Amino acid sequence: MSWSMVSDEMCKAVTASSKVWTMPELVTLIVRGTGWTDWARLCRLNKVASEAARARLYSGHYFGATIRPLLSILAPMERIGDSGFMFTRPLETSDWTRFLGYSKHVIYMYFSDDHMIAPETFCVMDATRPPQDIFPSLRDFADMRVSPCSNYLHNMTFHKRLREFRIRSWIAPLRLLQTLRKAANSLRKLELGTYTMVPDKLTIVELLALIPELHSIDTLSLPSLFVTSDVFDALSRSVSLQEFHLLCSEFDRNPPPPDNSLHYAFRLPADGFSKLCSLTIEHRSPRPHSLLLVTGMKPNMTRLSVQFSCAPDFTGLKKYHAILSGGFSSLTELFITVSQSAEKHEISDSGHAFGLLQPLLVLEHLENFSFNYNAPVSLKDEHIEKMAQAWPLLQYFVFCSDVFYDVHQTELTLACLLSFAEHCPRIDFLMFAIDTTLDPPRQPTDDTVFPPNFSTLTVTNSPILDITSVATYIADLLPISVRLECAVHLDFEGRDIDRSERWESAILLVDALHQASARSLRRSLRAPVSLTAKA
Repeated sequence: MSWSMVSDEMCKAVTASSKVWTMPELVTLIVRGTGWTDWARLCRLNKVASEAARARLYSGHYFGATIRPLLSILAPMERIGDSGFMFTRPLETSDWTRFLGYSKHVIYMYFSDDHMIAPETFCVMDATRPPQDIFPSLRDFADMRVSPCSNYLHNMTFHKRLREFRIRSWIAPLRLLQTLRKAANSLRKLELGTYTMVPDKLTIVELLALIPELHSIDTLSLPSLFVTSDVFDALSRSVSLQEFHLLCSEFDRNPPPPDNSLHYAFRLPADGFSKLCSLTIEHRSPRPHSLLLVTGMKPNMTRLSVQFSCAPDFTGLKKYHAILSGGFSSLTELFITVSQSAEKHEISDSGHAFGLLQPLLVLEHLENFSFNYNAPVSLKDEHIEKMAQAWPLLQYFVFCSDVFYDVHQTELTLACLLSFAEHCPRIDFLMFAIDTTLDPPRQPTDDTVFPPNFSTLTVTNSPILDITSVATYIADLLPISVRLECAVHLDFEGRDIDRSERWESAILLVDALHQASARSLRRSLRAPVSLTAKA
């Protein structure tokens, strides 16, 4: 074979190879089987990949260990001591020219603690980068690290097209909220810090300066300690904010400080929060009802989550429920958590305890309801009946799921389940304690039918003695498709060693009875017919 023929064959091979790298689908298949180290090396050497192919490859997600191969396109990297990976040589203009051809396609980046990049790397990049945006297509950026060098990374990622930003924490000398203002106008979702963060005075001032510049924000999450009356008032003037969530404290690990400045008021004026539909707040005052001020109705508000972290008095909590029911009549989701209580004798009396919940019965649109107290709250079957009648759209019901119930700490019997079957045709999930040692005053009949979508009954921390009678009642009531669970909290296992075992036996017996029960089979077959007739 002549040299000219060999040359022609080589040219054809090169041309064919080049064509391969212009086809996004083939490039994707090639890279799929390539390790991250080889992938980065390939990106540095390959100069013929088409824009379409690059866009297909680099518009994906970069997180954790995949950050390093992306940066390795800029220059080779190696690990330097414990600080992480650093470039092995100075960066040149040609490196940036090559890197920008790839980085311009990146849409999402997530920096976690396992990214293994030395802080100095970002200092070098920020010092040598060209004037244009490094990641112009970046829309979603999360920084879960805690580093004093984060500012250099943020200089390269904050721009006027960024839509979402999340950060776990930041430390001095970084003044994050001032740096963030360059991207404020385009941000739609912003999550700053965790519940453990305690701001200095300058941070609050920076936050007050940032809020008016968040023109497009629709979802905002802040540590509860970041919010003052001034901050809440500033947010109320937002015309785009739809969801505002305070990152609430975990009381056992982070007791509320005694500072009275934290007893600020949540004022919702008639013309404020015009688009707000979801709100999560925390109260650190024993008189929270005096700090919730709702003027006029808030028809857009459909979801509310409230945590009480400082032992609210019983009367004040009842008044609080009346205020929120009057101002947020369109609620479909309501989650209430009382982390610390002051008057436990009130909630041990069923009549008094239900009085705490009674103001909430006017919320006729309620679909999801969760009420958690740090002590057992006693109720009667008739109280469940009233709630089921008041909330016919109910799908999800959780009540005091994190506390241990001894015998006679609630008056609820298994018969209370009948109320959900009779009045809540959309019920899907139930989780609350029942004292199964009490004789149920009512028995299920063939007409007692749970809806087909009912999936789970969790009798959390419930007392049980007679396994057979409990299993027989439940098997007679529940459809075969429903999952029965009993979650005895790990913190309480020592208080009743046999409880978990008895419930496990009861659940097995329910399964066996379902397989043999003609009534269960009849009910399963007729349930859709009954529901259709009612509709």
